[in-house]
Amino acid sequence: MAVTTGLSMAQPTARPAVAPPPAAPTAKGPMVECAGKDAQRVIEACSTIIASAGEQATQKALAFYYRANARIALGAPPVQAVSDFSEAIKLNPRLANAYNDRGLVYASNGALDRAMADYNKALQIEPKMALAWNNRGLVHAALGATEKANADFSQAITLRPDFTLAWFNRGLAHYTQGRMAESIRDYGEAIKLSPKYPEALGNRCLAKARQGTNLDNALADCNAALKLNPKQPVNLGLRALVNLLRNDLVRARADSNAALAIDPRLAWPLYIRGIVKRRLNDPQGSAEDLAAARRFDKGIDQRLAPFKLQKT
Repeated sequence: MAVTTGLSMAQPTARPAVAPPPAAPTAKGPMVECAGKDAQRVIEACSTIIASAGEQATQKALAFYYRANARIALGAPPVQAVSDFSEAIKLNPRLANAYNDRGLVYASNGALDRAMADYNKALQIEPKMALAWNNRGLVHAALGATEKANADFSQAITLRPDFTLAWFNRGLAHYTQGRMAESIRDYGEAIKLSPKYPEALGNRCLAKARQGTNLDNALADCNAALKLNPKQPVNLGLRALVNLLRNDLVRARADSNAALAIDPRLAWPLYIRGIVKRRLNDPQGSAEDLAAARRFDKGIDQRLAPFKLQKT
């Protein structure tokens, strides 16, 4: 199930990532097709099992569980998946996967309190479920409880040292707490585990830029991220920021323009371009870009304050 949630991507901020659900329990006999990979056939097979009067409750619980994930894969309304997960839980209250996956649906639709309750229940049943620790950490982060988020990501890493997303997410928690050295370290671990991870490279570029001790090293990370995905507007904007900090105004403007050509509503490339224009003695163009950036993101000045762009 591919569920996306987390912070807005419309500013240079480290980005959370939601882990996929844990592998479903092993299927046997008639459950094989219900637990298959073809979502439409999964729905049909699982619906047959659910309608059967002879199936045991545990089997029907699995059928509801698989059907819920298939519905999500096909883009069905979230309420349908929530309903199926809830039926699975009624039939098997010990099915930790169903709590975790329902929590993902709740979180992706802004129902953070319900998501938290589901992750808590999943962890009560399966205390060693690293995925649920990671996902609960994301809810803590979304609620502004960064220390609790950090603790949950750390527990996920303890349980699964090769859990790339938990390293990535703890890097985010450190970043939001202003701990750049720790953030850079955790993004580095994520990159060791997944070298072709442009988001981790981009976020490490951002953390290095905020640390400010080696902008060339930050630029190398942004370049590596864009080599993997040359048209990623967020990382183009990050590189624009680094180039601005390096006082390379030509490249900063070019990267801002490239990011805005892909997504003209990105606030922070507009802001960066506004600063570039001001330094190039274009006060009217600067004022227009900065005003547009503030329209799209009212908190853009505060978000970019650590980089002291207005003072240079």
